[in-house]
Amino acid sequence: MFLSQLSVRFRCVLLTFCTRRTNKRWELLHPKSSLFRLSHTQAVIANTKNIQVVESSKEQTAIVLMKRGKVNSFNSSFLEDFVRCISIVEKDKKYSAIILSSSIQGVFSAGLDFQVLLNSHKKDIEVLWNAMQDAWICLYSTRLATIAAINGHCLAAGCAFAFSCDTRIAQTGDYKIGITAARVGITAPLWVYQVFAQLVGFHQAEMSMLQALLYSPVDAYNKGMVDHLSEGPSVELITNAVNISDRYLQVSQDARAEMKLSIRSSLLDKVKATRKQELDEFVKHICSNSVQKYLQSVVQ
Repeated sequence: MFLSQLSVRFRCVLLTFCTRRTNKRWELLHPKSSLFRLSHTQAVIANTKNIQVVESSKEQTAIVLMKRGKVNSFNSSFLEDFVRCISIVEKDKKYSAIILSSSIQGVFSAGLDFQVLLNSHKKDIEVLWNAMQDAWICLYSTRLATIAAINGHCLAAGCAFAFSCDTRIAQTGDYKIGITAARVGITAPLWVYQVFAQLVGFHQAEMSMLQALLYSPVDAYNKGMVDHLSEGPSVELITNAVNISDRYLQVSQDARAEMKLSIRSSLLDKVKATRKQELDEFVKHICSNSVQKYLQSVVQ
């Protein structure tokens, strides 16, 4: 199956690590080759087990780098770190924009952690999905301008996060982008479909989700899933994302933030009003024998 093959593909991928230079600039380095060389980065804003936030060459823009495991799978710890780091950036009025990307070569995010979904206690799944709801609400409602810099495979819940940003730019390459819930036996919540439909239209979103279709970055661009393409290495993707963030910085930040929340308030209110019902339904669905059996077959 696709996800198990994806896991094998990234088995040899090593996490990047952060090295501070004597000139007090930061670079994210791979032991053998550079994944990111952010030579204009001045400081680390926040650093947790799963997320690192660094300042970009534009001092009003922060770069949020996911760095969990081999494929940036979402567990409750990752999602809690995500909310914590976004909150840190939000509270510092110096920042008006964030770039969401990955420090793992070839993968933006593969979505929810299967190890939590498979054969877990009901309480563990409940904690995971509650954290997922918190993280999505945090991302979708933030006053910050949000740019997803997709530098690899972007699947399932990872794709939902990218779709929930204000703008998306994808690095070209042999990567796949798509909502794969149906492929692994999971029913995605309605808000995932709605943020997808806002980008590509109702029919395209419905067709893509019901068939769990996967797209190359170029195809995703042609369908409207991403707004920009970036050729070349990851550092060029980040540079282009920083330039996009600058467009958001040229307008009144108060006006931009208020309009953004006004536009998104209807969906946010609906999700908040029904989140307990959604939580109960998701937990019941994942814990059902049929879904557990399907997940087991996917993992094997």
